Amino acid sequence: MLSFRVLTMAKCFLQSLLIIIIGTATNVYASDVRGIIKDETGNSVAGVRISIDGSDYVTSANDGTFSLVTPKKIEMPVKVSISKFGYELKEVTYKEDENYIEIIISKLKDPNQGKVNQVLLRSKENIAFKNIIVLIDGNTYLANREGKVNINKWANYNSEIIIPGYDILGKTYKKDEKSIIVDIKISSIEDEILASINDTSDYKSDFDKIFKQFEYEKKLLTESNRKIELEITYVINKLKADSTLTPQQREELKQYLSELEAAYESNKATIQNVVEKKYNLIFKLKMIIEQKDSIYLVSQQKLLEYQKQKEMLEVEYKRKLKFYGAIIFLLAVIVVAGAILLRIIYNQKKIIEEQNQKMDAFVYKASHEIKGPLHSMIGLTDLAKKDIKDNTALSYIEMIAKSAQKQLMTVNDLLHLSRVKQMPLNLKLINPVQLIQEVIQSLSFKDGFSRLKINIKCDENMQFHSDEKILYSVIQNLIENSIKYQDTSKQDSLLNIEVKKINHSILLEFTDNGLGIDKIHHKKLFDMFYKANEHSEGSGLGLYIVKLSVERLGGTIEVNSEHNLFTKFSISLPTRY
Repeated sequence: MLSFRVLTMAKCFLQSLLIIIIGTATNVYASDVRGIIKDETGNSVAGVRISIDGSDYVTSANDGTFSLVTPKKIEMPVKVSISKFGYELKEVTYKEDENYIEIIISKLKDPNQGKVNQVLLRSKENIAFKNIIVLIDGNTYLANREGKVNINKWANYNSEIIIPGYDILGKTYKKDEKSIIVDIKISSIEDEILASINDTSDYKSDFDKIFKQFEYEKKLLTESNRKIELEITYVINKLKADSTLTPQQREELKQYLSELEAAYESNKATIQNVVEKKYNLIFKLKMIIEQKDSIYLVSQQKLLEYQKQKEMLEVEYKRKLKFYGAIIFLLAVIVVAGAILLRIIYNQKKIIEEQNQKMDAFVYKASHEIKGPLHSMIGLTDLAKKDIKDNTALSYIEMIAKSAQKQLMTVNDLLHLSRVKQMPLNLKLINPVQLIQEVIQSLSFKDGFSRLKINIKCDENMQFHSDEKILYSVIQNLIENSIKYQDTSKQDSLLNIEVKKINHSILLEFTDNGLGIDKIHHKKLFDMFYKANEHSEGSGLGLYIVKLSVERLGGTIEVNSEHNLFTKFSISLPTRY
């Protein structure tokens, strides 16, 4: 268990490291922006979600203000996306010298005007829609096999829709169905940009466009994976901790978890594809630059900038690697501490087992020493009954005799308990029908035996390997209980014993129509010294010994009973060869 937890922590640590490194690379062009959201009357509006030039979405404060970090330096025209129920974007004013944005939004006459409940993906290409990531106003959704995306946050017909790794060819809004049909195709940005470079005058803007588009797309994918990771963690924790889940809910959560993991791996593959495209494109551009002197000069400048950025990133990576090294060291310390703790637990367990053995030996020896005086006491009471004539004295003698008999029964049960614990298994081939009949014959002298009708249902030729003495004791105890706890108010007392082989197990079932056991006693019925019937004269060890004996044989025992109706004990034993 400890090794599994350490591996899980290491996995999460490596995933976090990947996200931090990728996130650092995407913030080279970052820009801090402040702003305010107002309505048409000039009043500030709180609770509006805003994204600028592909930044993470933030929410406006009570006074309508906000601040965020864009993935690149802001250029005109500013690309702004907002999301608030019943509002739409009207006007954007950008003050470049202050890096400050004022956004005006207008309230819709009808709050449901242009509302969208779902997005449907459509393509002429052979695209597997399942688990495609769709970002709508910054919220992450997964498409199903048919390309359908159900939206659980408010969005309208002009909401920002981004599908990493795919180009959006067109959007059609269906007002009656409150849905948007989005035509997509697999992204071909590399070929489009290369085709657009016709002369040196186009180069600089195209080169910047390439990098920014790649970095923006990679940031979206990384942020999407971060959200998926949080959702995966939530689902795993719910499966582990929520005991109220039904089996169907658990299966649905497991299926959902499988889809999340598939989407996560798909995103990782897409990120890798973006990186490969980036570097393939750099190589192709380099070949073009070498053919054009003016482009060559520009490219040299860009490559120098890229080298500086790379050096800066390397310095940052080294700093972070030291930090992560400290974390790994801490994890190693935890592993070592866990190993020491396991060793301590093992030693404590060994000590407890030794103490239990000593206690069993003490109980065995003490029980033997007590048996002698008890037998003597019972013998003396028998003699006293013959010689004493006084009725009062005789009643006292009778009480002493009963008490001695009860104590002797407890001592015998304790001795039996010690033998069950210490006696090695002696496996031999057993015929269950013959063994049950022997037990029944041995109990024929018991009071109430003649009133109990016992039916045995078992193949007379059935045989299996087990310890005959231990199994004999178990069967004897259960049949004796059926005799002892008959319901004399019923016309017939019945005990049905059935033995059958199921797969690789032997099932023994003892069902009687006796007094029954109230359900409040079921959980503690097999506990040591527990009595379900307060008038019972037993020691309270019988069913405890039965359970211990069954477990000694490698099996399990269960009880099902209704008060005044029936009692059924079911024993499952492994087949041994």
